[in-house]
Amino acid sequence: AFIKDDTATLTSSGIHDGCIVYVMGDRANNEQLRQTASGNPEEVGYMIRISKVMDKIEGSKDKIEEFDIRVVSMLDGEQNDTMRKETEDLGIYLSELLMQSLIALDGVDCPSEFVTARANRRQGVKHCQELMDRVDQARAALKQQQNKQKL
Repeated sequence: AFIKDDTATLTSSGIHDGCIVYVMGDRANNEQLRQTASGNPEEVGYMIRISKVMDKIEGSKDKIEEFDIRVVSMLDGEQNDTMRKETEDLGIYLSELLMQSLIALDGVDCPSEFVTARANRRQGVKHCQELMDRVDQARAALKQQQNKQKL
């Protein structure tokens, strides 16, 4: 069985006396340890979790740019029903993706002595919130324009 909950006890996972346990994962190398303030390999694990979420956010930047371009062109009057629907759907998708990333970052609970990991998490949350604000503002402008057209 794979233990996915770091707080679970071994007995709750079915591990008892006489069991053979295989530990899977990567060891923190010396360079990763030097990048942390504490030098603790556990901090490297937190930083890797944060890094994975940030990679997901960085991968969505192209879609955010595409969304911004679509919204600007629609505000300039270039639109049809299909383009409007696709743009709305992309905005909803991006909002959801960024919200999931924010929740994932919130789930990384770094101890206070892991200064580097906490700083990386804080920076990641701030960056994610900035992107969410950007997407939300574009969605609001698009919705406002659509409401004006209905009148």
